[in-house]
Amino acid sequence: MQPVMPHPLSHLPVQRDYLSAEELADISATYAQVRANPACFDTPELMQGFPPDPEQIVNWGNWMTPPFNRWAYPNIERIRPMVPVRRGKLPPSTLPVKADAQNINTIRFDSVCGEEVSVAEHLAASRCDSFIVLQRGEVLLESYFNGQQPEDRHIMFSVTKSLIGVIAEQVIAEGKMKEDTLAGDIIPELAGSAYADATVREVMDMAVGISYTEKYDDPDSESSIFGYACGFLPAPEQYRHLASLYDFLPTLKKRGEHGGLFHYVTATTEVLAWL
Repeated sequence: MQPVMPHPLSHLPVQRDYLSAEELADISATYAQVRANPACFDTPELMQGFPPDPEQIVNWGNWMTPPFNRWAYPNIERIRPMVPVRRGKLPPSTLPVKADAQNINTIRFDSVCGEEVSVAEHLAASRCDSFIVLQRGEVLLESYFNGQQPEDRHIMFSVTKSLIGVIAEQVIAEGKMKEDTLAGDIIPELAGSAYADATVREVMDMAVGISYTEKYDDPDSESSIFGYACGFLPAPEQYRHLASLYDFLPTLKKRGEHGGLFHYVTATTEVLAWL
């Protein structure tokens, strides 16, 4: 039997943003809607006809907000400029399906709001488009919703963090980057920022002491300004000078010490990619 290894970040305390009573009540209400009508969150009629009705149009200004994001996420290349990344010349690997793969309706868990829900109910409540679970290279669960198909593309958002982390570990294993090197020694442009005196490993662990709020509905939060610099949304006048992430990342300031707290910061992944 293989020993159970601790998560590499298990030694770090976690910064948590707890849900309010109102938010928990909203979650409960959403589950109630799904139980009453499992199809209640099907993708609305958007971008139909030519031209579409004005209230159906998905554009740069609304593509990240409901209900427009339901159409935009599987069609992101029609909203913002995209660069294709080729997979190489080899054929894609086939994922075998486990013989006794489970049905998502049979799996139940205790939700954060205190209710017991099925995985199917949770996926419907969270407006999921596709869902897959792998174990030792085999598919345990695989489901698609809202017209999504296995061959379709879909925006990845924070799955990118896993890809960048794997690449970083490979670069370290190959001896091309050392985990105890300071980020500022590799990227001089980070001088004076929160990242200047953080090690590569602290960046990889998201253990950077930084003043950063991952609050998506605050137009002045660091995560929103990050989005403006990425081109996710049109930037307000006061943030238009941050024309790219290379302008934005050096502006982030240090708060506390590095290495002692796991702090989920999307911008930190971009610094790791830059490294």
